[in-house]
Order: sequence, then C-alpha cells, then structure tokens
Amino acid sequence: MNKLAQTKTAIGISVSLALLCACDKKKSSISHEKPSVQEILVDPGAAGEENATEFFKEVKFIKLESSEDNLIGEITKIIFSADQIYILDRFTKTIFIFDIKGKLITKIRSVGEGPGEYAYLKDFNLDSVKNELVLYDMAHQKFLFYELDGTYKKEIRNGLFFSKFFPLGNGLWGLESPGRSNDPSNYFNILIYDQNKNQVVNRFLPIRYPALPPLDAPKNSSLTEGNVLFAYPFCDTLFSIAAEEACPKYVISCEQKFVNAQAADKYNMKSSEAYEKIRNDGKFFFYSYLTETKEWLHFSYAVNKRPFDVYYSKATKKTHHLKRATFDKALDMFSPISSYRDYFVSPMDAQILFSLKEKLAGDIGALAKSISAVDNPVLILCKMK
Repeated sequence: MNKLAQTKTAIGISVSLALLCACDKKKSSISHEKPSVQEILVDPGAAGEENATEFFKEVKFIKLESSEDNLIGEITKIIFSADQIYILDRFTKTIFIFDIKGKLITKIRSVGEGPGEYAYLKDFNLDSVKNELVLYDMAHQKFLFYELDGTYKKEIRNGLFFSKFFPLGNGLWGLESPGRSNDPSNYFNILIYDQNKNQVVNRFLPIRYPALPPLDAPKNSSLTEGNVLFAYPFCDTLFSIAAEEACPKYVISCEQKFVNAQAADKYNMKSSEAYEKIRNDGKFFFYSYLTETKEWLHFSYAVNKRPFDVYYSKATKKTHHLKRATFDKALDMFSPISSYRDYFVSPMDAQILFSLKEKLAGDIGALAKSISAVDNPVLILCKMK
C-alpha cells in the first residue's frame, strides 16, 4: 500500500472511531447527528527548525515585575483577562496578579487547613460572568472564590478529585480527568459540576483504562471565547465541550505513530508499564499544550522523547510542524501555554535569558541584558503570519 493510501486509510479509521463515540450527550448517550469533523494531518518527518523572529509575524515580550517578596518559582498556568495577567505558581502555592504590562498588582497565598485556606493549590480559573477568581484545593476537594482583585469571598466543598477545570457559565464547571479516588460512577474524562447544586450533573467521555495510573497531561484543554477544546489519552479526537454535550471537532492523523484505543489492544493496558512500552516503540498516546487563538490552533506531542509543535490554520486548514523554534539558534522557545488575543504565550526563565545575553541580538538580546538571573520569568507573545 502506498503512502497516500495508508494516509487515507488512517484518516478513515480515525474519523469512523470519532463519529462512533460522539456526540456524547447527557449521561454519555450518543447523538444520531454526525457532527462536522475537520481532519488534521500530522507528520513528524515534515517538522523543521525555524528562527522565531522569521517564523512568526510578530514577537513581543512582557517582563514581569520582580521583588524580593514576589518571586515566581514556577509558572504552572497563565490566564489573561482584558487588562490583567493571572499566574499560578504551584511551587510556592501562590496566585500572582499582574497588569497587562507586567506590573505586580497583588498575590493570593493562603496556605493552611482552615476556612478560606488551601493546602494543595491544584488549579484555578476565571468566571468572567461573575467576575470571580476560582481556586481548587485538591487536598480538601473545595473551590475558593475571590474577587478579581484578590479579595476572598467564600468556599464550596465538593468532595471531588480532578486535575483541572474550566468555566461553562451559569455556575457550571467542566472538571477534567477525575482520578480513581472518585466514585466509580464518575470514571469519566469530563464531569460537569453545578456549583449551585453542588453536584455532578453530567458525565462525558468514559475513562478507557481505569486500571492505569491517571495521567495529568500538561494543558490538554483550551478555553477561548465561546469554546472549550479538550483532548485525552488514547483518543486522536479533539472534543468541543459544552454543558450538554461533548462533540468531536478535530481528528488528528499521525501515520500509525499515535496509539488510539484500537491500537492499544496490543499492550497490557492494566499496567503502567504500557506507557513506557509505547514510548519505547517510538509512538505516543496523547496531545498536550492545547492552545488557541481566533485563527490558529496549537498542540504538541513527543516521539522518542523529542517534542514537536503543530500550528494549524483554521482558515486555510494547513499545518506548520516545528521540532525547534529558536532565537539566534541559541535560545529554544517553549511550547505556548496560553494565548492573549491573537498571540500565543510562552514563558521564558530569566536565568536562561541572562546566561545567553551575549549570544542574543535584537529586542530579545536587549531584554536579556536588562534583567538579572533571579528575576521573574519573561512572557514571550508570538503572532502567527
């Protein structure tokens, strides 16, 4: 079978599997309406190396204000509002709030066991309708609610374990990748939680292999205005999530490199050794760093421990594959972990920038010379052509 025929066969199998399992509706029922699914072809062999300033239409930087009492240990998550930047630092158990130019406004750090305090700050998000900042304490399975300026309001204990969450409006939240610590009735990749009722009201996308240790894939969902996109292990479909349904939106074909549910049957899916066996076979089983702008979709994957970035144009349906994007062939860019308007946003450690100050030119060279090794990270904003 030639390469074109193999590709068409792979697409056909992927699309068929996607349509068989979607749309997931209430109680994970199946819709009889076939949704419109776009195919994205991924080829690691087509990935190249690019100069970031040439690959992107525009690159700019936000230097986050630093002070002795407000140093970020790790940028775990970034959320932009119209005029503020919210950063989760899981290392120091802190939420930092900056203005859009990087000036520190305030921070939230309330570690403890009492009301209004948290022990394990797992995730956070914004409720743009209620103008609330919501934190999730996994240790006590509770939400903590704050004003956008960091003022504490209340907490709700929900008794649920999950890795990440996102807003769906009207007090509804999507809970991602719940763990096996939950009741077996909640062994689904997405739970819809109603904070007004304090209960799960919907369940989508059953966990395929509950015997395997759960994976906390980095950023396997993307939230943009009016849309939530979600990916989970051993599924080559990206789903659009709403309160009432989970519908396939994209199917990604990667020429037998991706291990979907059908291909996973050859592995022992009851042991964590399956993960390592798949990787040793030069294959992969999940997509990560899902990030969107209005016109572009980004996701990452890794084969033989080499990461790849894919940028997909929603308008032209074309993909750009990168195995490396650099500044002056000296500084490697990280995959974007957030977006702001038309820009993809990647963090860059100040120590790395500072160490390369003599090798970098242009705006980023000037920036590297203006900071110290102990400053807060810099945010790199990139707009596609």
